[in-house]
Amino acid sequence: ELDNDLKPLKHYYLGDPKEIEKAIKAVKDQSKKMP
Repeated sequence: ELDNDLKPLKHYYLGDPKEIEKAIKAVKDQSKKMP
């Protein structure tokens, strides 16, 4: 669960940390491409 700045509200993750890191990076990259 993320706040408006895409920072995790809770400091734990379910699943593989590397996969989650990739997903977070993908979301951040998508937001950079928006005008």
